[in-house]
Amino acid sequence: ALPGVKFIKTSIGQRIVFRRSFSEGLAVFELDPNGKGTMELNALAAILYPKIVIKLINKN
Repeated sequence: ALPGVKFIKTSIGQRIVFRRSFSEGLAVFELDPNGKGTMELNALAAILYPKIVIKLINKN
């Protein structure tokens, strides 16, 4: 372990939707809004930017 570095438990898999989104110029959530790739990215965003994600959830 590195001193002062905290590891997160969220992981992002190697998914076809990530390659497709890059090659088609679309976001993962545009290609597959309910897919595993979208869920993984949302989970990471919730950890990295909790205040922003909470605001977005409460807005809807």
